[in-house]
Amino acid sequence: MTTLVKAPSFLSVEEATRILQAARGRPRDYVLIGCLLYMGLRVGELCRLTREQVNLAEGYVRYVGGRKVKREVLVPIHPALRDDLAAYMSTVKGPRLFPLTVRAVEKLVKRVAREAGVHRRVWPHLFRHTFVTLLRKQGADWKQIQALVGHSSIKVTMDFYSGVDLDEKRRAVERLPTLR
Repeated sequence: MTTLVKAPSFLSVEEATRILQAARGRPRDYVLIGCLLYMGLRVGELCRLTREQVNLAEGYVRYVGGRKVKREVLVPIHPALRDDLAAYMSTVKGPRLFPLTVRAVEKLVKRVAREAGVHRRVWPHLFRHTFVTLLRKQGADWKQIQALVGHSSIKVTMDFYSGVDLDEKRRAVERLPTLR
């Protein structure tokens, strides 16, 4: 018997854009959602992120990731986030960039999604799925994605994220030659 593995849910580009725009007037919220979306951080990794882990001059974030096996992960800071991250960091008093609980981040993400008019279930890890999906759609290979999300093996990354969405299936079928 074959077991079907459901591909992870992800936000559309329009939904992600609307959520980011809804947070725009609140620097902490905007940067927090930007870190989830542009770096693929897990919510726990985000909550533990410190200013020492952010290298603005070189343009990357270095953190310890992984659920089972802890490993160092190096993620470039997306250009769209760099200036906002720098400005936000200048306002942070303590060592942690987001001194929030996981539950507080979950509530924040839900509230901002609601404000953005995204009427579906939105949770922090959905941004990680969106990050990986967008990377794949832009042509990133599995090895790059594995390194960016801190998975222990490429098999874990491929097994979890290799679902094919309906648009990809449609494009594949449309490329078939017309036979008459």
